[in-house]
Amino acid sequence: MCGIAGMYNLDGENVAEKLRLSLFALNHRGQEFAGICVGGPRQVKSHKAKGLVFQALTNKKIARLDGFNAIAHTRYSTTGDSNLSGAQPMKAITRKNGRDKEIYIVHNGNIPNISPIKKKLISQGAEFQSDSDTEVILKYLSFNYTGHITETLAKMMTEIKGSYSLLVMLEDNLYAIRDPMGNRPLLMGQIGERTHIFASETYAFDIVGGKVVRDVRPGEIVKISKAGVESIQVIENPTPAHCIFEWAYLQDSTSTFEGIPVGMARVNAGRLLAKYVPKDRIDIVIGVPETGIYAAQGLAEAIDKPLVNGISKNRFSMRTFIEPNESIRKYMLRMKLKIVGEFIEGKKICVVDDSIVRSLTARILVQMLKEYSPKEVHLAIATPPIMYPCDLGVSIKTKDELFVWDTNGNVKSNDQMIEELGVDSLVYLSIEDLCESVGKPINNFCLRCFNDRHPLKNLS
Repeated sequence: MCGIAGMYNLDGENVAEKLRLSLFALNHRGQEFAGICVGGPRQVKSHKAKGLVFQALTNKKIARLDGFNAIAHTRYSTTGDSNLSGAQPMKAITRKNGRDKEIYIVHNGNIPNISPIKKKLISQGAEFQSDSDTEVILKYLSFNYTGHITETLAKMMTEIKGSYSLLVMLEDNLYAIRDPMGNRPLLMGQIGERTHIFASETYAFDIVGGKVVRDVRPGEIVKISKAGVESIQVIENPTPAHCIFEWAYLQDSTSTFEGIPVGMARVNAGRLLAKYVPKDRIDIVIGVPETGIYAAQGLAEAIDKPLVNGISKNRFSMRTFIEPNESIRKYMLRMKLKIVGEFIEGKKICVVDDSIVRSLTARILVQMLKEYSPKEVHLAIATPPIMYPCDLGVSIKTKDELFVWDTNGNVKSNDQMIEELGVDSLVYLSIEDLCESVGKPINNFCLRCFNDRHPLKNLS
């Protein structure tokens, strides 16, 4: 999971500062690195660095960038090393008709079976500076460039199988590309009449006063040039496999994905949890900030119990799930969450969270809650048990790291999980209910992390 954004002004006005603001709205999608490249009539300038958006892209750095065409990226590494060589945007030079041309790219997603493509490119003379799948896509475009980038992109869409939402800059043009599954989000919008904007989430439009036009369609290329907007549907009648974790956790609650408001989907999930929880053993409902709060609202409404702000979030904390170092996550959790003890002492509490992946958050949170002497602690999870790795853009690499499996490779019983977490009950939402909460047919989603059915069947 990463955040990407792009902007193009038809009148040649500088978009660097506005694009930085849009990227700031996507910082929850990647906290390791941030980068931007801005193209003007004569040259492209870029900068990328470690840190959050306003740490990496300082006022001084942005002031040096001036151009009407730009792309930007926040990185959360799922493939390759977590270092600057894998930060984006990435650049390659291709030569056609005696001219060197610079290609710039940003990518959200993951290509699971990238090795054969990389080996073929190396045999053709390609050299790589990172282990990133994004660099493989970039070098593919560079080595297969025909002089017409849309032809090369269309060829890529038939040959490279995986999850990708891409923004590509070449000469004075900006291209948005979404894989045939539509696995990761990519939306297009406008600021006024003369500035076009692309981003991973609609929140990135809101922050700069933009309006959403539509999602980039699965299997589509959208080209922005001085002549305006052009759409090329490369893959006709694609089969969607939207990552349902985008609604459950990844996106900002104010965003809309595929026409479905994220916050409302989370409230719906909470309402559907009502049939699983022990209602008569609950005095109050508490949501785990941020994403669990919406599901908690839905549950509290459905079982007619008070929704209490018993857990407070440190306003300066970052997302712990996407912190790549497990040992650091542990300490960040205690910095991130604070318990409002007077609300829970002596109460039977139901704590609602979006998911349990490795269980670190749940275990430490339960310990923190019990320091304030609640009578009972019940845990309700607004997704099904996460049982399988993700190789399409979320950093869940092996079954061994997942809470639901024991050391012998067997699925834990509910009683085992209750004992390990130290709670009085534990319930999960079903796959069917999760899909119902979003409001799309079950075959529109990638559910591989729950049921091991890979949308790219040859990779299952």
